[in-house]
This record gives sequence, structure tokens and C-alpha cells, in this order.
Amino acid sequence: MTARLTHPEKVLYPECNVTKQKLFDYYQRVGKWMVPHVAKRPLNLKRCPSGWKRGFFQQHVQTKAPGLRKIEVVDQSGDSNRVVLDDGSGLLSLAQMNVLEIHTWGAHEDDLEKPDLLVFDLDPDPDVKWAAIVEAARTIRQRLGDSKIESYVKTTGGKGLHICAAFERTITWDRAREFCHDLTMGMVEEAPEKYIATASKAKRKGKVFIDWLRNGRGATFVAPYSTRARANAPVALPVEWDELDKIKPNQFSLDQTIERLEKRGDAWAQMLAKPQRMPAK
Repeated sequence: MTARLTHPEKVLYPECNVTKQKLFDYYQRVGKWMVPHVAKRPLNLKRCPSGWKRGFFQQHVQTKAPGLRKIEVVDQSGDSNRVVLDDGSGLLSLAQMNVLEIHTWGAHEDDLEKPDLLVFDLDPDPDVKWAAIVEAARTIRQRLGDSKIESYVKTTGGKGLHICAAFERTITWDRAREFCHDLTMGMVEEAPEKYIATASKAKRKGKVFIDWLRNGRGATFVAPYSTRARANAPVALPVEWDELDKIKPNQFSLDQTIERLEKRGDAWAQMLAKPQRMPAK
């Protein structure tokens, strides 16, 4: 059973004429690389039925669409519905639902209490230059490397970057948060003129906010190869570390992403193939 597309002519990104059909075709083309990153993880979806400028996030989705399932997740308020994706037909169902951003948990549905993917989300003040953001990413990479952890990087479709590492499911959310907090605070204490660990936009002037709080139960972050609800349909794209000096953070379009994947494959395939062990305290 595959998703059925309605209103394929609907324009979702008017400045570059990306229609619902083109979004559907994009996910059909990139599905084999993207599905391993999003399948079986609870999702948070940004739906934009009228185009990217107006939308809403939705975690509690009632759907019987192909490739999607509802699961029960216990949170502070009790049992709540979440949606998970099983295969490429689920991506097409999300396109049919006008989903322009796909965000995932850092854990899989079969063990939601054990995170297996950590992320450092670099969210810079608008005045921060790209070179300073790249420096922050490489500093995180070096500090993770000091703990024998190999990390991977992706653009976010905005001005920031995500630095991620995959782990064996042996740690708790508390340990994940503690580890990410300690690394972040070490950077902030060493270079307070460059980095900040709080979300305050007023205090962020001229600095890079290192968001370590994405590493909590129920927190989500944009998935690799997801589109973003921003002008010109930028894509959150895994890249190689040595590319950071050569690229722009939101430069990758749907067509460029398809071409890149078909030529080079998934830059994060190795990350999924080799989960690591969190160092002892």
C-alpha cells in the first residue's frame, strides 16, 4: 500500500515553485537514504497546508496512512499518542499531509528510555559569521574525540549546524544530558565571549548558543534530509567535516540533495553502522 497524492499542484514554496508533487517526488527519491535515520523513532511534524510561511507542529497524530503508525508514549500527563514511520511509504504519507519538517527523538520506539543518538545544536546569533560557527562545530568534534567519540555534522537548513554521535543503547537520558551539559559548559567557561548555553536571545548577541537540551526524553531535532519550512525549501543535509569551509549553511535544494545522494551516498551511513559506547564518568 502506498500513499496517494492529492492536490499535487499546490505550491508550498512559492519563491522557488516547489509544489506538493515535487516534495512527494523528492521523498520518493531520497527515501532509501533517509528512512534509516527516521524509522521507528517518535516524530514531531511541522505541517504547512498553506505553504511554508504558516504551519504548526504536531506530535499527536491520528493517522492510518501507509507507512505510519500510532504508538502510546507515557509522558508527564499520562499516555499520549505519537507517530512513527516504518518505511519509504511513510515519507510519502507525510508529503501528502503537507509535512515540511520531520523531527525525531534520539531514541527508538522499542526502548524509549535509552537514547542512541546525541546532538549538539549550534544556534548562532544572526551576526555571527559562518567561520565562527564552523569553529564551534570543530571544537565540539575535538572534545568528543578526546573522549574517543567519533562525531558527524549536518547543516540544519538554517544558519546553524548539528553535531551528532550514535551510541549503543546502554545509557539513560540523565547520563546523556549530563555528558552533553558538561561538554557544553566546558566550552562556555573557556570562551564565554564566543559561546552561551542558555536560549536567551538577549544574551546571545555575537555568540553561538550550544543547545545541549535536545538530549532529553521527548526532545526532538530535525532529521537528516528533511526539508525546512523556510524560503526556497532548504534541506538539513549531512556533510563531511572537510566540506564546512566550502559550503553555505542553507544552500542545498531538493534537486542538489538528490544529485548529491545519487553520486556520493549518505555521509552519515558510517555513523549508523558503528554505534559507540559512552565513556564512564
